[in-house]
Amino acid sequence: MAIAAVNAVSAAAAASPSGSATSQVDATENRFLALLVAQLKNQDPLNPLDNAQVTSQMAQLSTVQGVNQMNTQLTQLLSEFQNLQAMTLSGRSVLVPGDKLALAAPATGTGLEARGGLELAGDASSVKVQVKNAAGVVVRTLDLGARAAGVSSFKWDGLGDDGKSLPAGNYTFAVNAAAGTQAVASQPLAAAKVEGVNRNASGIQLDLGDLGSVSFGEVLQVL
Repeated sequence: MAIAAVNAVSAAAAASPSGSATSQVDATENRFLALLVAQLKNQDPLNPLDNAQVTSQMAQLSTVQGVNQMNTQLTQLLSEFQNLQAMTLSGRSVLVPGDKLALAAPATGTGLEARGGLELAGDASSVKVQVKNAAGVVVRTLDLGARAAGVSSFKWDGLGDDGKSLPAGNYTFAVNAAAGTQAVASQPLAAAKVEGVNRNASGIQLDLGDLGSVSFGEVLQVL
């Protein structure tokens, strides 16, 4: 699901005239009309305003009004689309910023499994994930090899570096990425199941259970 694309368009729409911005546009329209009326009242009877000039000014006003209405409609359309898209996430697993790693039984199969993700600022020739227990001790180092810039996910089989199974529960992880000898900026991403979708004054909120509530815009990938 193209979450990033939708968020990018939403950000663009947020920058368009709406809310307080709409009030500013309305004020501009009122000033425009006031100036036009003043021009008509104070025009020289022997040298009246040219009809083409008046028509041009009115066309400019119509253009401003049309753009304002279009932006308002676009914002409403994007809001409705986000609502529909958010509802489809219910029951799905998503990646959001965070370093939590929950080791538990998978929906299918046997044994234990944990899923996580990462976001790289650039291509990396080497990516390693260090899994830590509650005491902050590294219990497993995962070598993910080369990864391209952007968001990607990984799985942990629940085994420690000694090959023994570790108990189910909550762990954390850190990402170390490099391109040759140069470090690549990275961000850990936590995986969680969407247990509910709500809408409040802050926008669409997703209930991720133990991870709490996050905004729809924080979702970087759907697993």
